Amino acid sequence: MRDLISWLNEVVENPNHFTIVDSGEQNSSGRTIYIITPEPGETIQEGTPIDDDNLNAMDQSGWEALQISKFVANLERQTRDHVDAIEGEVIRVNLTNTQKYPFNNSEKTITLAKRRNKTNYTVLVEVISSTGGGVGDIRITDRVDNAFKISYSGAATAVTVDCYVQGGY
Repeated sequence: MRDLISWLNEVVENPNHFTIVDSGEQNSSGRTIYIITPEPGETIQEGTPIDDDNLNAMDQSGWEALQISKFVANLERQTRDHVDAIEGEVIRVNLTNTQKYPFNNSEKTITLAKRRNKTNYTVLVEVISSTGGGVGDIRITDRVDNAFKISYSGAATAVTVDCYVQGGY
């Protein structure tokens, strides 16, 4: 942070007093040229100089404020993305398989409620129930920003799972 410049106006005894003197010269129209000189009297208060040091300090302060605001805006966006990634969503999925083991046609496309910016989101799966055999492995494939595919490899005829989707922002 910079120190503030405490700008002061110059205060003089006679702010609107001038001396007018004939220069002894004439312009091209033949008119007399006069020299006007301020006569302010005593200086009561010195004014703050309007010079490169003070003007550059103002310019630098404005630039610094812009950089800080960019940093804060970026930090806010990253924080929002982290919160969105933590919250995630829970999707209950019912999968069915009509083929005999070792064949399986349980693959299903799941649409996400909220589109992701990236496909690196995490899908954690919890098996809620199964019927007709073992579940085997749960597979998550073909992730895109708004959907993924899920299937299982076992002989079960029906499997219900909860998918916990987090990240991807």
